[in-house]
Amino acid sequence: MANVRKMPRVRWNAGILRTLATAMRTAEPWDTGPLIGPAALLAAPDETSVSDAVKDLASVVDAGGEGRPTDWAKLLEGELTKAREIQDEFPALRESRSAEQAVIATFLHSQPVGSKANTPELQRLAGSGADGIELAKALRRWRDVSWFLDDEDVRGIGDQELPKSWRLGNRPNLKQMHDEACRERVGADAVDAALATAIRSKAKINLIGGATATGAKVHLLPAGPADVDDDGTFRFVILGPEAVSESGRPSATAKRYLSEIKGRNRPRVNRNAVVLAVPSREGLDAMRASARTLLGWEDVEL
Repeated sequence: MANVRKMPRVRWNAGILRTLATAMRTAEPWDTGPLIGPAALLAAPDETSVSDAVKDLASVVDAGGEGRPTDWAKLLEGELTKAREIQDEFPALRESRSAEQAVIATFLHSQPVGSKANTPELQRLAGSGADGIELAKALRRWRDVSWFLDDEDVRGIGDQELPKSWRLGNRPNLKQMHDEACRERVGADAVDAALATAIRSKAKINLIGGATATGAKVHLLPAGPADVDDDGTFRFVILGPEAVSESGRPSATAKRYLSEIKGRNRPRVNRNAVVLAVPSREGLDAMRASARTLLGWEDVEL
């Protein structure tokens, strides 16, 4: 009888050892940390899915513990995607991957159901090799965008203090419910119209004045390349979401303004006289999310 009672513990220990071995084998090529921590449970930096070790851990979590089945691997994949986007906002954290480590550490401390990680503990686990101030900013940002962080310790909208504790659950928080409501009420056309208005307003304040002071002819959200004359005059062109580009990789729309006037049959001669200002992919996604949120709140009856 004693041996029967010990068997589950033996299987559990063997499972943990197998998961730990999987994590270390996967992380060995890129994890340079001197200790085995949350970073060892991350997938390779160029992968978007969760690691095999995390899949193993997620598979043994009580999926029905909060009233409904949960695909924890998929939930964590979404939270880790948000963490990577946050690391793009805070470049000092990219090498340490501290925002991603925070997601993994919070998940581990949220088991069994009802458990939590306190803030100092989370900062120690995720902050190895990271700037403490940047990490605190990244954690606040995750608090703002996460769909599954517990709302219990949040003091109020706009509060800049970190909550006392962190817990990932399978119930949607207020952020997710608001985002879903916004998607239902606010269409893509309304978001694009709000962005165009914002771009026109901000460009007048932050871009146009400096460009005109240098003698440039400014084109704000032109309809097409034909609106930008090819007469050798220095021209500063501010484009909208349709020209979104990545660093070093201009979009096809942006290239058209630099190389064409009216199609390929009429190429631009004075290409060096044209300078473009285009949105980045990350910046545009953030702007769309903010616009959708603001429009959503405008539609709420208080």
